[in-house]
Amino acid sequence: MLSLKRLIEFYKSISIILLNTLLLLIFLNLFLQLLIVLFEDKVPKGSMRFGMETLKEVYPNLSEEDILALGHESWYNQEFKYEPYIQFTRKAKEGKFLNIHEEGFRYIQDQCSYPLNRSNYNIFLFGGSTAFGYGIGDNDTIASRIQYRLRNNYNFTSVCVYNFGIGAYFSIQEGILLQNLIRKNQIPDMSIYLDLLNDYNAPDSQPKFTPQLSGYMAGKNKVANALSELPMARIAAYLLSSGDNRLIKGEKELIDITNRYFINKKIIESVSNNFGIKTYFVVQPIPLYKYNLSNHIVYNKYPHILNISMNGKLGYEILRGRYDNLSFNDRKNIIWLADMQENRSENLYVDSDHYNPYFSDEIAKEIVKSIKNSIHPRQIAGK
Repeated sequence: MLSLKRLIEFYKSISIILLNTLLLLIFLNLFLQLLIVLFEDKVPKGSMRFGMETLKEVYPNLSEEDILALGHESWYNQEFKYEPYIQFTRKAKEGKFLNIHEEGFRYIQDQCSYPLNRSNYNIFLFGGSTAFGYGIGDNDTIASRIQYRLRNNYNFTSVCVYNFGIGAYFSIQEGILLQNLIRKNQIPDMSIYLDLLNDYNAPDSQPKFTPQLSGYMAGKNKVANALSELPMARIAAYLLSSGDNRLIKGEKELIDITNRYFINKKIIESVSNNFGIKTYFVVQPIPLYKYNLSNHIVYNKYPHILNISMNGKLGYEILRGRYDNLSFNDRKNIIWLADMQENRSENLYVDSDHYNPYFSDEIAKEIVKSIKNSIHPRQIAGK
């Protein structure tokens, strides 16, 4: 009898402890959720973590108010939505500097209407965050400057450019995104692909949300995934995060990525040829290849920011050798811009590897030089 009473008392004690622990966890998570709501948009993200003193050097023509607004729109509340076959695209968004259409493309200066008007000459620009234009306004993106230059410098007044660059995308996803758009009967006259930074840096050469989707489909980590959404877990993950954990790839893996890029190129060309789409593939500039880093404002204060770009540097060295040995037919629609920052003495980046407005316009200028003769004569004003 005595032992039964002790057991009951023990049970009551344990129950009270567990109940109090549960209540404590509930109140703690409610409190932390309140902190997240109040302060999440004040935690420095993206280029905002470099501080206003540095950002004033990066954006000499913007006020502090506009620097904060631009940084907030670029780096906070990046909302994605599911897209068949390519995992994700961007949700619609409205802002002072950054606006995204419900179809996932980013607006540019004098944006043409959508769906496409067949009487225009329509150009789709694909790529990752550098094509999207992180850290710069809608009017300063490469896509925007391509349209501006074609219309104003070459009188192609009916050219319409659409910026389908999406952060973390690389060549495989871009080719499939083109196919998705074709299925919707949105077929451009020309498509341009700005790569290879993400091709070399993508973890395991897989799309961004592959680990989460793989675990879900395998029925694994359901409890862990649920717990990871708790406020205390989210804050702990942020505090324990050591930044980007992508590993430096070996030579064999970089060669495999290079080979895969050219396979993707052929697949895109094959699909495009069947739908009458002219294609161009741009080898984008990256900070660790043919650029004097003493001119890189952010790098000189935070050298660690380019650690993850080492794959790009090593990959480009392999890519250059491969490119030099291509036949004329294989390289005629490749726009090699990897060398264009060589001997430049100005800052060209707003953070680790995203282009500033000046360099975006320079890249657009070089692209326009290569594509202008492929635009159909019917699009020239007066013809």
